[in-house]
Amino acid sequence: MVSPGSLTVLSAPSGAGKSTLIKALLADPRAAGTVYAVSHTSRDPRPGEIDGVDYHFVSPEEFRAMIDRGEFLEWTETFGRYYGTSRPLIERQLASGQRVVMDVDVVGAKAIRAAFPEARLVFVVPPSYRALAERLAGRHTESAERAKERLSRAAMETAEREIYDFLIVNNDLAAAVDELAGIVVDGKGAPASGPPGFWEGFFK
Repeated sequence: MVSPGSLTVLSAPSGAGKSTLIKALLADPRAAGTVYAVSHTSRDPRPGEIDGVDYHFVSPEEFRAMIDRGEFLEWTETFGRYYGTSRPLIERQLASGQRVVMDVDVVGAKAIRAAFPEARLVFVVPPSYRALAERLAGRHTESAERAKERLSRAAMETAEREIYDFLIVNNDLAAAVDELAGIVVDGKGAPASGPPGFWEGFFK
């Protein structure tokens, strides 16, 4: 059973700024006592990423062995790379009374909700689908084909928004951090349904 800590789960399409938002939250004094649940991945580190801080980087073979041992709370394969969350790590952090923040995809969020019904699920999006496409193009970190795949996946992910409790529209970082702090610390924020007409206009 989970006990005195709290768990907040963020999901977002690639390019929505989820990682930047989490880093800003952890640096905010209001989030004292909040920790990030570092996931495992089989992908190679990007420039500037640190093992054990951004991800626990392991080989595909090691990741599959961890799956066989039942060590993951949830795991997924995305674009040929594995990502997963250590169940023992999350349970230890919660048991110690920490506020735990983690990020997973939509499938992972469903698994977390099944294992921890009290978890707060947050969906993060840019102000529009067009803004998302522009952000992906501006990163210059992957091919046009891969960016197109990510946009297609984003459309499918937004269709699952009803499983989430809260929505953050990441247009202004400071405002988004304020919203996330309210969710993590007080359990209060904007519902995932969004403001009137938001989702209707998102793909225009």
